[in-house]
Amino acid sequence: LILALQLLLTVLICRLLPRVKPPCSYLLTSIRGQMVSLKMRWVNQASNLLRDASIVPVFMRMCGARFGRGVAIAEEVVLPDTLVVGNGCFIASRNILTSATVDQGHFRVPCVTNLGDHSFVGNDNCLPAGLPEGSFCGLNTSLPKRPQQTNLGYFGTPAMIFKRPSKDGPQEATSLPAFCWFHFSTSVIDIFILRGLKGMVLSASFVMSRYYFP
Repeated sequence: LILALQLLLTVLICRLLPRVKPPCSYLLTSIRGQMVSLKMRWVNQASNLLRDASIVPVFMRMCGARFGRGVAIAEEVVLPDTLVVGNGCFIASRNILTSATVDQGHFRVPCVTNLGDHSFVGNDNCLPAGLPEGSFCGLNTSLPKRPQQTNLGYFGTPAMIFKRPSKDGPQEATSLPAFCWFHFSTSVIDIFILRGLKGMVLSASFVMSRYYFP
């Protein structure tokens, strides 16, 4: 219940506060600067709680981000007002998907972060401007500017560029039971039921230790 209330409050904060429209710059001590900071803080806290649940794209949309269909995303550093994700993207964990920076007492957001359709993003990457369609970004990669060419891969800092192999042949369709189980297991069991069970295990351990070893 507490988690659900926190997610709801995060959505309300993002929706009720004014949208961020890049390029923009605010003093950290100004009201607008504090609003942007508040949005990022609450969204990133919620992202860390949800981790790789299948409801993350829906939650990000409710916070103001634009997501296409078939997106899988884990916990990231984002500013939802400036995040655009195309169809069929896969985004692993701990990526920086925002151009927001703090510089000389100012909160600056120079551009929108735009990930093109069918992009693959690994772990621990910094993509302030995003990626073009069909791009592959490996591990610990930093791309300060958005590349122009599509269907390329990037790895390392500075990024090495290589051609991304194309996928030939039709993709297997997911059955309805598998589809339902995936969403139920990642968005209900992992987030709510397992957390409750972990709390019960801790409580049971405390009660048993007090009972047998008073």
